[in-house]
Amino acid sequence: MSERTAPPTSSRVEDVAADRACSPGRFVDLLPRPLPRRQLSWANPVVLWKSRRQLVPWWLDGVDRRRSRILAGSSPADFDVDLQLGDHSFVVLGDPGEGDRSQYAVMSALATFAADTTFGVLCGDLQYPAGDVNDFVDLFYRPFDSYPGALYAVPGNHDWYDGLTGFLHHLCGRPAPQFDRARFVAEGGPALRDQPSQQQPVAQRTPYFRVRTRPLTLVCIESGIHNRVDEEQGRWLLRVSREPGPKVLITGGAPLIANGRREQCRISGAPEGYGDVHQVVVEPRHEYVAAIGGNTHNYQRYPVRTAGRTIQFVVAGGGGAFLHATHTVGRVEPAQADGVNEERFRCFPLRRDSLAAFSRVLAHRLRILSRGRLRPLSTDQAAHALARRHGVAPLASRPVGPDRRGPLTGLAAYIVGHLGGRATQRLLAPVIAWRDPPFFKNFLRIDVNGERLRCRCYGVTGCREYDDVPMVEDEWVMSLAPRD
Repeated sequence: MSERTAPPTSSRVEDVAADRACSPGRFVDLLPRPLPRRQLSWANPVVLWKSRRQLVPWWLDGVDRRRSRILAGSSPADFDVDLQLGDHSFVVLGDPGEGDRSQYAVMSALATFAADTTFGVLCGDLQYPAGDVNDFVDLFYRPFDSYPGALYAVPGNHDWYDGLTGFLHHLCGRPAPQFDRARFVAEGGPALRDQPSQQQPVAQRTPYFRVRTRPLTLVCIESGIHNRVDEEQGRWLLRVSREPGPKVLITGGAPLIANGRREQCRISGAPEGYGDVHQVVVEPRHEYVAAIGGNTHNYQRYPVRTAGRTIQFVVAGGGGAFLHATHTVGRVEPAQADGVNEERFRCFPLRRDSLAAFSRVLAHRLRILSRGRLRPLSTDQAAHALARRHGVAPLASRPVGPDRRGPLTGLAAYIVGHLGGRATQRLLAPVIAWRDPPFFKNFLRIDVNGERLRCRCYGVTGCREYDDVPMVEDEWVMSLAPRD
């Protein structure tokens, strides 16, 4: 961590400019001139064609057959990254790959608050829209040039849209196939990350694998396009889960709990009766302490109590892709969230900040149609609107001012409340996404010391005033000591 950093703060205790603009921070110094990528548009026919596999049912998407061909001839050792580090630190972030200003804001924060970490794990969607091998230069190598550690990754659904070809070439060292060699023309990327500390000390060879440090094991799985694990990977998952020692699951697909409800991640064939990854994680004999996934572009945490212990279920998809709103997450109910209630739930951005930020975008986009009468919500107005809509009291110690409604405040709250969900944003990302801070991205820093794991969620706004102020939005500690 930089010597110039100030004491930490958090949006839970301090207003972080959700309802106003701020001056861009040091991330602008990292930006290529000009930015090589146009803004992602899901209305672009080329983008829709590249992502067409998302539209076919899982039994027709060909992922399982393709995965079997990829792994044919692999030995058990190919699925192991054996680092044996002892005390160490690493970062986890998901969905980084749009190559825009917000991704560089995350990279700047990594360079300031995580430069001393040994490695990073990227959980899904390294680049958008479709995993094309030639986009890795601008969306992977160039942004991560400023991160000094090695990088490992599990693919997400977007990485699968080209059959995982680009991911395998750049992350697993696979050669370009003869039939497709003409596409593999962008080979300048590796030179951007050529420092010794940036090289994988033990090479990643497969899309799913485990990282063994000491005493922790990271079990990294991938679930294709439709969030399903094939039977072969399911058997591997069970085998490594049964080995002794504490574990953290990292998945490139949907997190196991998100937006107040459990997400299904089926295991084909239900090997040995385990039909869902969630069942594997909560099995006490498997000793999981956390399960982390991306795919949802924000931060959420659900501390689940089961069999006399706590497992942290974490959403960590704020690595740079367009923000998924948190204000659309209703009141967290134990019946849908594995026993977690509203008071124990954590998220970033806070719901009120999410609603206020999206209202700023809405007011700007509709300024002509509304003749300037549609005003953005303040964070206080957003907090009161959420209390009325969801019955959700603000989960923070930051005070809330009086409820001052303007003539169009209710309309703005209603419209924004229906924008920002994943389905809407997938179609309207160019309209809803914004290119100026605050961005509300995040990454996880995990420190392992002896038999103790400490995880901190760092919020990233991209605002100059927080360049040297660590925004620790959430923190949790888990024991790694052997259980009786």
